[in-house]
Amino acid sequence: MENKYINLLTLNKIVIMKKTLLLVSILASLSIFATDIVIFDFESDFTGKWGTNGNPTNNAANEDHVNFNIVDNPVAAGINTTAKVGKFHRLKTGLWWAYAWFEFTPVYIEATINQPKYVHVSINKPITSRVCMQMRTSNGSGTNTGEILNDKQTTVNGWQELVFKITTTGTYGYISIKPDFVNATVSTRLSEDIDIYIDNIYINNDPSVLGEPTIAPFAGNLPENFEGSSTLLNPIDYAGDRFGSFIQTFATTDVILAENPLKEGNLSDKCGKFVRKKDGPWNAGFYMIPTSTMTVDATNKYFHIMVYKTMESPINIKLENGAPVANTGDIVVTTASADINKWTDYVIEIPSAKYSVYGKISLFLDFLQTPVPSERFTVDQNIYFDNIEINSSPDLRIGGVGTKTRNERESTTIEAKSDMNGNVCISNNGATDCLLEIYNITGKRLKTASLLRGVNTIDMNGLHGVFLLKTDNCNFKIIL
Repeated sequence: MENKYINLLTLNKIVIMKKTLLLVSILASLSIFATDIVIFDFESDFTGKWGTNGNPTNNAANEDHVNFNIVDNPVAAGINTTAKVGKFHRLKTGLWWAYAWFEFTPVYIEATINQPKYVHVSINKPITSRVCMQMRTSNGSGTNTGEILNDKQTTVNGWQELVFKITTTGTYGYISIKPDFVNATVSTRLSEDIDIYIDNIYINNDPSVLGEPTIAPFAGNLPENFEGSSTLLNPIDYAGDRFGSFIQTFATTDVILAENPLKEGNLSDKCGKFVRKKDGPWNAGFYMIPTSTMTVDATNKYFHIMVYKTMESPINIKLENGAPVANTGDIVVTTASADINKWTDYVIEIPSAKYSVYGKISLFLDFLQTPVPSERFTVDQNIYFDNIEINSSPDLRIGGVGTKTRNERESTTIEAKSDMNGNVCISNNGATDCLLEIYNITGKRLKTASLLRGVNTIDMNGLHGVFLLKTDNCNFKIIL
C-alpha cells in the first residue's frame, strides 16, 4: 500500500508539473502574440521558396537566388545592427513593379478595419521612392492583404523602418516587398542597377516607427462632437490610416480638427474641416474609422451629421465594413438653398436591406457631378462637419447639442410651458439648480438664466416663434 501511495503521489506531481509547463507555454505564446510576431529576420536561411518577380522577367515562379539573397548588413548602425539582411538587386532592365518574395512559417493574424495589425519592415536604399508590401496565404492564392503602399521613406543609404497597416484576418505564409514601386520605365529613372536591403519584418498592434516618436493610442469613437483630444481626427499621425481623403491628392491639412467658424446652430468649440480642392474630382470625399464598430438595425438606423458649407450641392454618406461589397452604397441627400451658410442638421435613414455592422464612415459633402469643381470654384473650399452619431431618433437637432440619444434627451426633470403674457414657466424638478440657455430657430443664443429648484418664470420680452431651451442634460422646443 505504501508503494502504491508513493507512486500515486509521484504521478500527481508529474501531472501538476506538466500542467504548469503547459500553462507557462501558453502564457509565453500569448505574450509573444501580444507583442511582436516575427515573420523573418534574415539571420538564418529561408524556410521555404524565395525569389524575385519582374526582375528581369514577368515570371511568377521565378526562384531567383542571385538577385535576392541573404548578405552581411552593409550598415550595421542606427535602428539595425544585426549581422545579416536580405538584398534585392534591382535591375535597371527590370519591370517597374519588380519585387522580392519569400515563404515563411504560416501565421494566423486577426486584423479588422477597426482593430488593424501593423507590418514593420526595415529598408536601406540608395534612393527615395514608394515602397509596397503584400501578404498572402501562399503565392498567388489564399487570404490577400492587397498592395499596401508607403510613401514615408526619407532616409538614403541608411536604415529606416516603414509600417504597413493590414485589416484582413487570415493565415499568411508568403510576402512580397516591392521596394522601388514607381510607375515609370526603370531605365529612364536609374543609371545603373541598385541594391536594396530588407530586414526585420514583424507584425504587432503598434503603428509606431522605430527611431521616431511613439504614436498615441487612437481613441476616436461615436458619438463624435470633436471636442477634446481623443477624436476621430486626432492624433495627426493617423492621417491616411484612421482618416483621410478619397481620390483628390491627400495632404494632412485636408481633413483636420478646426475651430467652429459659426457658433449659431452649433455651439461646439471644435468641429471637423474638409478642404474641397477646386482642382479635385467631383466625387472627392473623406473617411473616418472609429475604434469600435457601428451596429445598424431596426432600432438604431438614423445617421446624424451637422454640416456648414457655402455651396448648394448634395451630400452623400456611405458606411463600410472593409469587405469589397459590404457597404450601404451611396445614400444621397439633396440640400436646399436655405441650408447653406449655416449649420444644418442632416438625418439619414439607413434602409433595412443594409442593416449590418460597419466600421468605416465615408463622407462626400459636395457630391455634385456637373459643373465640375474647377468650374464652380476659384479657390479651395472649406466644408465643416460636426456631431456625428447613429441612433434611434429621426428628430432634427436644433442648436447643435446633439451627441445624446433620444432617450437621453427625454430623461429630463424640466417641464416648460408659456403663459398668457409671453413668459416661459419652467419647473425644475431635479435635485439641483442648473443653467438654462435659450436659442432662436437659427441657433443664436438669446439669453441665459439660472433655474432654481421649483417653478421659474423667464421673461421672453414679447418674443414670438419657435425657441430652443437647453440645460446641461436635455434640450427641447417651445412655441410662443
